[in-house]
Amino acid sequence: MRARRLIPARLLDPFELDRFAGRSTGLSCAVWTRAAVRHRRCPRIWAECGPRLVPVSIREPVRPLARAALPEGHLEELRRFVRRNRVLLLAYWALRVDTVQLVRALRRADGTPMARLRR
Repeated sequence: MRARRLIPARLLDPFELDRFAGRSTGLSCAVWTRAAVRHRRCPRIWAECGPRLVPVSIREPVRPLARAALPEGHLEELRRFVRRNRVLLLAYWALRVDTVQLVRALRRADGTPMARLRR
C-alpha cells in the first residue's frame, strides 16, 4: 500500500472534527476524531503533530497512514489509546454513537475515564 501525504490541518473541515487535548486523553499529542460523513476510507483518527494532522488507523494494525513518522513514543501511546477505545471509535465512525456519547465513554490511554468537562 502506498503511503499517503500528511494532511495540513487547514484542509480538514473543523466542523466535522472533534479535538481531544493530550491532558484529556493522557497522550503526548492531541487527537482528532470524526464520524464517517462522506468518507469511504478506512476508519481513522488524526494525531496532531505541530501544524499537521497525521492519520492513524483505528483497525489493527494501528499505524500511521502517512509517510511521516510520529515523534518517538507517540505511536505506542496512540496504540494503547485506540485499543482501549476501538469499539467506541468504530461506532462513532459508523454514526452509531454521537459526540456526547463519545465524550462520556472515552477512556484515557491508561484506562481511566476521561476527565469530565467543566462548565
